[in-house]
Amino acid sequence: MRGILLELDCSRWIVSEALEKIRDSVKFVKGSDSRERMFEACVETVGIQNKNNAGLILDVATRWISTYSMLSRAIKFKDALRNLSEVEPSYKFFPSELEWSRAALINEFLSPFAEMTKLVSGSSYPTANLYFMHVWKIETWLIYHAASEDEAIREMVKIMKLKFDKYWEDYSDIVAIAAVLDPRLKFKCLEYCYSTLNPSTSKSKADCIRKKIEKLFRVYKKTTKTTTATTSETTLENSLPAGYGSHLLVLEAGSLPSTEADYYHPMYKLSSVQGTGSVGLNR
Repeated sequence: MRGILLELDCSRWIVSEALEKIRDSVKFVKGSDSRERMFEACVETVGIQNKNNAGLILDVATRWISTYSMLSRAIKFKDALRNLSEVEPSYKFFPSELEWSRAALINEFLSPFAEMTKLVSGSSYPTANLYFMHVWKIETWLIYHAASEDEAIREMVKIMKLKFDKYWEDYSDIVAIAAVLDPRLKFKCLEYCYSTLNPSTSKSKADCIRKKIEKLFRVYKKTTKTTTATTSETTLENSLPAGYGSHLLVLEAGSLPSTEADYYHPMYKLSSVQGTGSVGLNR
């Protein structure tokens, strides 16, 4: 994931004008209290619902996840920024429709990365089973926009697809297996996703994953048998009270005390039968 984002960073120049105008718009609004109040008035004028009073966000240019947050918020307030450009002559950074379109596409592409980052950094439960669907979204996006009418987007997708294929080739099977083990997804979901990407190879890919799961299960089954046998012997020995060594505690029929209080009666005592390596309760 990081490698693909680095490649996206390398192709920043392709969509740099759109990003820079949005970034400059945010800087303009947040440049003074009076401008922020003016922007809030524009939000009310165009009728944007903003119950949480969320404003524009300025990104860190070297962090694409923060760029995603900036774009998401700016797209939400697009009409307010347009209104600001109409009422404030000094605001000269409003993007063109083509630039807004490019910004929206980049935002759409970054969405799965943002979700995966949240899964990795903010979850206290296993999340490997959820990665596959996000990876599938990314690859679907790349395939769909490879034929974009916008030459800049086509060029950017071409660069990123090469990196995507390189980075995901080695461990795509791992996230696919994790998805199959999720009872909400299983093989049906896997087969559907593969068929949408490439119908001609979907069956062979699914069969490959099935064989790898079966191989993993055989190894697991063999390892479990060996581990269980060893653990049983160790557990039995470790469960004896300290000082009894390898003696086995045997409570013979008829030798048990009749009540709990009898355990403490002097007539009942533990005696070690050294010849058999066992201990009995004698009356």
